[in-house]
Amino acid sequence: MNRVTYFNFINERLSTLAYMVNNASSLNIDSLNIHSETFYAYFFNLLFDLDLRNLNSEKQNIASIDLIDESSKKIIQVTSTATKQKIENTLAKDILKDYCYYNLSFIFIGPASISELTQKEYKNPHNVQFDSSKDLYDVKRIISEIKEFDIEKLEKVYEFVKRELAPKPDITKVESSLGKIIIALADEDFENNENPNIWDFAIEEKVLFNNLATQKEFFRDYIIYIDILNKKYQEFDRFGKNTRLSILNVLHTIYRDLKNKETDSTIIFEKIISQLKGKILKNNLENITEELLMFCIQIIVTDAFVRCKIFENPEGYKYAASR
Repeated sequence: MNRVTYFNFINERLSTLAYMVNNASSLNIDSLNIHSETFYAYFFNLLFDLDLRNLNSEKQNIASIDLIDESSKKIIQVTSTATKQKIENTLAKDILKDYCYYNLSFIFIGPASISELTQKEYKNPHNVQFDSSKDLYDVKRIISEIKEFDIEKLEKVYEFVKRELAPKPDITKVESSLGKIIIALADEDFENNENPNIWDFAIEEKVLFNNLATQKEFFRDYIIYIDILNKKYQEFDRFGKNTRLSILNVLHTIYRDLKNKETDSTIIFEKIISQLKGKILKNNLENITEELLMFCIQIIVTDAFVRCKIFENPEGYKYAASR
């Protein structure tokens, strides 16, 4: 049945986007939030016959307002922070004095639920039009709205979401390939089960600190897949093998050796990927395409970067084998 196919795809893609936004936000990467504002402007235009545009593309960081439709007198804030404090802070912004005849809505783009928020009362000092029972949207509520669309409109929504959010590559194949690559690389048995932590500085700060500006988009693209890698590591952890520590130490050794020979960070970065690929290919992996192999390697390298096993961190910490 086409309806089921369309609905399931839309549900999976919106849920995945929420998950990716949450993962990126936890690592101080806000680029996905910014792109989500534009996505949801077009998306809500399609869903509800609006004429929203992204106000931040005209005036950067307008407090409380991300999207606006003057004809329908509607303003929207797009945020990953689903809390009462966030809502009240927005309602208290002085700019809303100029929009008291507008309806204010919130689109929460992370995985958090709005079920409790819809039951609360909020201070609304500027008397902007706002009803928490109607004007709060999360993925679950959006999906429930879409579920009632007729088949023609549902197909249009499906086509839009497919164009915007089609998965690249197949996540199931990524997970399977990561498992094979982990086995190929983690040939040392470490008794230390303490996993390295992610440092709390912004990733972009480390990129600039290491003169890797040309790789900034690279880390933005692959950092959102780190949690998939984490889950694969956890699967191996259940069998008593700390594969993460083993692989991170492999990467740290490669980086340390290259740093003694090269001064150009970009060259070091490229050679890290090349040498890691060489180590993996020695194990004659089957059923992994070149494209998928490189995709998985880039996830692993990004994980090592944010966990401070390759390149220097801006706070000057020294690397230790147990971190």
